[in-house]
Amino acid sequence: MQHYLLLLILFLSAGQLSAQVTLEPQQIVVTEVSPDSTQAIGYGRVKNNADETRTYRWVRTIRSISEGWETAVCDTNLCYLPYVDSMEFELSAQLEANMNVYVYPNELEGSAVVEVKVVDVANPEVSASAVYYFNASPSSTRKRERHKNLQVYPNPTRNIFQVTNSEAVGKVVLFNLLGRELKSFSYIPGDLYRMDNLPKGTYLVQFQDRDGRILVTRVLNKL
Repeated sequence: MQHYLLLLILFLSAGQLSAQVTLEPQQIVVTEVSPDSTQAIGYGRVKNNADETRTYRWVRTIRSISEGWETAVCDTNLCYLPYVDSMEFELSAQLEANMNVYVYPNELEGSAVVEVKVVDVANPEVSASAVYYFNASPSSTRKRERHKNLQVYPNPTRNIFQVTNSEAVGKVVLFNLLGRELKSFSYIPGDLYRMDNLPKGTYLVQFQDRDGRILVTRVLNKL
């Protein structure tokens, strides 16, 4: 009996902790983002439900984004440049503030899915998160989750690499960290892909389907 009471207390305590900060709505869907859009905005609101001022840190995770697109976060203090993935901010007791995500299409067709998690700096167990969908939907994102098993190996490598066999893959594309396409390979199960003419460093391997849609992107290190 004491065991079950302890579990109940822990469960209720976890719920109370998570309720101390909220980020709503938990899913923000922005549609009809066209190439000629200067920007598109997903509007979220973060609230400190505690009875005192708290310091939080937001962390941005780009789940997927089309090549050439950029994304950035605006919190209660500032709008940050696209390369900023995390920042601390304060909220007074019971105060609500903006937690908006911007995308910049840069005259390109595309889509993006961005997650923002807000964590209490003093107590990381207190957190809340939301996902911002641009020209995407939660259902289409779940389909992409099925491609998480697509991997690159060996990693790191010296000159060649292989990828996980999958009927969904049509092309394997190699980019540098600036987003410049370096090599493109038609996918053949079990094939070897050469990169011996490239310098040592970090690269991005993008899996695309037969229609050129991005399935997933992996980081590959060359020794």
